Amino acid sequence: MARNPRVARPISEYLGCRWFILFFALILFSFDEPCAIGGGLDPLWPFLFIFSSGFFIFYFLFVFFCPIPF
Repeated sequence: MARNPRVARPISEYLGCRWFILFFALILFSFDEPCAIGGGLDPLWPFLFIFSSGFFIFYFLFVFFCPIPF
């Protein structure tokens, strides 16, 4: 049976493999110190702090469970 194109599907289906997205997010958001990897992410420190302080939960829920109607 053909899939109905109007049925809402998870956004991760459009972005690629959901496990790759989760793995990338875990690596990116696990740096909770500005010198975690030798200071290379110092300009991104405020950004990483925001994303490592609870926003990751919303990111996880959005990527895994947010359906988009296409």
